[in-house]
Amino acid sequence: MQEVVGGLINIAIAAHGEETDPGVVEKAEAFVEHLARECGVEDVVLLVGGYWGLMKNVVDRALSVGFKVILFPPVEVENRFAFPSNTIVLRTGLSYRNRSVVMVRSSDILVALGGASGTIQEVITAYTEAKPTLVLKSTGMPTDRLARLAPYIDDRRLARVELVESPVELAKRACHLAKSLESTQGPSPASRGSHEIPHRKAEERVIGLDAGEVKLLLMPQDSTRS
Repeated sequence: MQEVVGGLINIAIAAHGEETDPGVVEKAEAFVEHLARECGVEDVVLLVGGYWGLMKNVVDRALSVGFKVILFPPVEVENRFAFPSNTIVLRTGLSYRNRSVVMVRSSDILVALGGASGTIQEVITAYTEAKPTLVLKSTGMPTDRLARLAPYIDDRRLARVELVESPVELAKRACHLAKSLESTQGPSPASRGSHEIPHRKAEERVIGLDAGEVKLLLMPQDSTRS
């Protein structure tokens, strides 16, 4: 388990970047609402990769119930959208795939609400970074195939990938994991996973929020060119 900075839990949300079936949107929004009820909104920060598709539905509902939200738009579209004024927009200068690595490394928990290859990539990244991951089942989307890989993607058993049927149970499970993080101290996030990036050092950026601080682990922009 990694150290919780400033008493806040960072939950990364992996979600489809295109228009999504209304039934999946309903489940995603229900998850956010129940997460607020189960965890409260003061000690949880949601990290989201953008403000379009299913991600937009998640962000709008999260803001409506009072969550703090940090957005990680990829460089290709970081100036194309009007982001909500009450979010923190972190322009990393990285592409779609690389900004996902930054978002996941900055999280304590990953929750996948349905998506395609980008969402699956974020789940794989979370596993390799030893982040507990929860995946919403029965969305009818490519992420349903992750059931074949759960609970461990390979024999290293770095972290559990759990598939959960209902948004209510998904929120309860996420809060349970969050509470376990609050009560557990471990190695600094900056020291974990460093073997994945030889001879590189992640830059830590701390952003102050009303209720505390969120530590973000930012990869140097040239780290993917080696």
